[in-house]
Amino acid sequence: MKNAHLDEVLFDKFLEMLESKGIKPQGGTLVDGTFVEVPRQHNTKEENEQIKNGEVPKSFETNKHKLAQKD
Repeated sequence: MKNAHLDEVLFDKFLEMLESKGIKPQGGTLVDGTFVEVPRQHNTKEENEQIKNGEVPKSFETNKHKLAQKD
């Protein structure tokens, strides 16, 4: 077990480096940073025109997911 507790040693060293720069981190949680592909929705030209005019396209009324924010 030549790598026993290596993670603890590395984290301790990292914390020392942060503290030497005046940064005092508090306890927290590591979060998974995985990117996940999701289906993309594209509006038609007609839908975009209706949206620009402040209207809600009829296809949006029957599909609640189309009302969600899009990137």
